[in-house]
Amino acid sequence: MEIKYSRITVSYNIKKEQVITELHNRWNDSDSEVVKRMNSFSEKSPEILKPILEGSK
Repeated sequence: MEIKYSRITVSYNIKKEQVITELHNRWNDSDSEVVKRMNSFSEKSPEILKPILEGSK
C-alpha cells in the first residue's frame, strides 16, 4: 500500500509542476490571449487595477 501511495504522490507532484509551468508560460507569453486581455483591461480601467498593481510591489 505504501508503494502505491508513493506513486500517487509522485504522479500528483508531477502533474502539479506541469500545471504550474503551463500557467507560468501562458502568463508570460506576450502573444497569449490572456495577457492581451489583461493588458487591454489595465489600459481601459487603470483605476480598478491601481490597488492591485500597487499591492504587488
